[in-house]
Amino acid sequence: MKPSVRRTDKRAGNHRPGIPGPGRFKIIAAAAALAAVLAAGYLLLRPRPVFLVEEGFVPAWEKLLEEGPGAPGWRIVKYDPRDGLPSTRGLRGYRISTDREGRPPAGRSAAAGSAESVPIPVPRRDLSRNPALPDGALPLAVDPWMVFRRHADPPPSRALLEKGGSGAVVLLPGGEPEALWAWAGQELQNVPGSFPSDPGLWLDRTDRMARDRRFQPGALTARWEDVLSRLLEPGASWLYAPLSRVLTLPGDRTSLLEADPFPPREGWNDFGLQTRILWAVPLGRGTARGFMASAARWLGDPAIQTRLGAILDWAPAHRDARAASPLARTSQEAWLKSTYVWEAPEYAHID
Repeated sequence: MKPSVRRTDKRAGNHRPGIPGPGRFKIIAAAAALAAVLAAGYLLLRPRPVFLVEEGFVPAWEKLLEEGPGAPGWRIVKYDPRDGLPSTRGLRGYRISTDREGRPPAGRSAAAGSAESVPIPVPRRDLSRNPALPDGALPLAVDPWMVFRRHADPPPSRALLEKGGSGAVVLLPGGEPEALWAWAGQELQNVPGSFPSDPGLWLDRTDRMARDRRFQPGALTARWEDVLSRLLEPGASWLYAPLSRVLTLPGDRTSLLEADPFPPREGWNDFGLQTRILWAVPLGRGTARGFMASAARWLGDPAIQTRLGAILDWAPAHRDARAASPLARTSQEAWLKSTYVWEAPEYAHID
């Protein structure tokens, strides 16, 4: 039996024509070079995960990343909010800032001829009860304004804070613009969470406030250190201030103090709280996936927010986080009970 032609060819070593050996090596080398170029391009052009951190919070954030278990190994990029937001092209991650919207700071966006900038509060409703925001921003820690007093002094009432009297002293650091604006916000808020937008009303109120007889003598030029020392002296007194400002005092001093929310007007059914919020705002858009989703879980962890609050001397925003001191705990409870908060002023300008 004759072998088939196919078998004869195979035995004879007759293969079908193909690419010569040297040509095959050239194609493989070109493909490898192309793959290397594409890989290098991907590594160069892929989004780099970073924390874009407001300059004043960089030391605290470095400490949190060092001490917080499971922290993302991302690079920190600091920015100065007075210079506006830097370009985030090619970056993914979170911006850590007290300004969720990234608005231009006061004075940088003023119209020609503007001489005054007036902060108009931004109210936010149900934030502490439903912190899941459409843009993915996450509140991490809060620095509420509270009314501080010695243990033996009576709790504040709205009437006494607005008019003074009854032998108690309402302390005002009139040399600190933020304190004047805070008081003006409480007094000009005639409807819960609603503030006038006329800059003239704000300027008029703050101009008269430090000369008001309800405040201590010398209120016009007093600074935070002046009123904090006065708060610890005998005699009933109240001070409206941020939690972090009072926690600069030594622990044996703060142990003498109580904190109360600023009492609402009679008949109001909503409880509002003035506070600074430290936000984690996503860079880029879309649903958080991969390393972004992992970082979001880390940021929202009550243990991480507990540590952050202790580092900053703020109250943690998460309801399951633990405040580091009794004053911080009272402030956290006020945050959780609030139906609305206001913070991150927008600036109106007067020509």
